[in-house]
Parts: sequence; structure tokens; C-alpha cells
Amino acid sequence: MGRARQVQVLAIPRWIFWPSVIVVLVTYVVPGIFSAYRAWVQVRSLELSVPRAEIHSGDTVRVRAVSWARTRVRFDLQLVQDDISRTLEARVIPDNPNPSIDPRWRRDSIVVVMTETLLSGYEPGAAIVRATAIGGPQWLRTPPPLIRETAVTLASPVAHRGTQETRSQQQGEQSSRSQWQARSIARSP
Repeated sequence: MGRARQVQVLAIPRWIFWPSVIVVLVTYVVPGIFSAYRAWVQVRSLELSVPRAEIHSGDTVRVRAVSWARTRVRFDLQLVQDDISRTLEARVIPDNPNPSIDPRWRRDSIVVVMTETLLSGYEPGAAIVRATAIGGPQWLRTPPPLIRETAVTLASPVAHRGTQETRSQQQGEQSSRSQWQARSIARSP
């Protein structure tokens, strides 16, 4: 008959071995899972800010994008009306130097002042302001783009000039009233 099998005893006591395993798991596995999520999602947030429903020359449109910085993220601002689509501005948010373990966000923004030259080629009427952000390929997968849209109305340049002239006249009247009130207060004993 063969000899009975002997049970091998661990050289490291249990009270040292299991806490060491937990420290290794917490140190490498938890950040690895978070890194995998960042590789899958890539764009943390995208905000589109339009001042009002009717866009005039001189209005400011803002886009704020936040990336997980695992890969480069490209985002842009477009003005779409019927068959006309024009990219007003585009930016790229770079990745972090060591993207797989660096969890910091990266941010960037686009600020566009709508000028008459930007609005030329569009007819007064309904349009869409669209912000789009898309990350780069990770794990043989390119994520779907994150899109924010706002329906707007493009104002006619002639109507806008009239409102500007009316505003400047009203401001002139208000300033002359306030100057008159200041003079009358200064003259009173």
C-alpha cells in the first residue's frame, strides 16, 4: 500500500495571507473595473446652452463637454436647417498621459457668437442647434455619439436690426431720463 497523503501547510499564516489578497484586489481590481467603465462610456457629459428659442445675430451658444480622458473625444457644434448643415466649431479633448489608470476628467467648451456671416445662407425660420460628442475606439468598439439638440427659430436680420435700433433708442431715452433726474437732484437744496 502507498503512503498516506500528507496535508501541506501554508508557509504564510492566514492572518497575513487573506489581508494581502484583499489589498491586492482593492489596489488593482477595483481601479481596473472603473477603467473598463471609462473605456466603455468615454464621454461623461455634454451640455448645450442656447440663450432663447429665437436666435439673432449677436447671441451666444455654448457647449460644455466632459471626458473621462481614457481616449480622445471629439465634439462639435452644428446649425442645421432643412438640407443645410454647417459645423460652426469643433474641438478635441485629449486623453490623459496614462489613461488606463488616471481617472481624472478633462473638460473643454465651445463658445460661438452668432454673427451675420455665420447665419448667412440660412433662411429665417425653424432650425436645429446640435452638439455632438464621440470618443475613440476602445476594445474594438467605437461608442455611439452623444447628441444634444435644441429646436430654434432663426430671426430675420432686418427684424433684428429693427429691434436693435428700438433697444438703443430705449436705452438712450433711459439714460437721458436718468441724467435729467441726476441734474434735478443736484439742483435741489
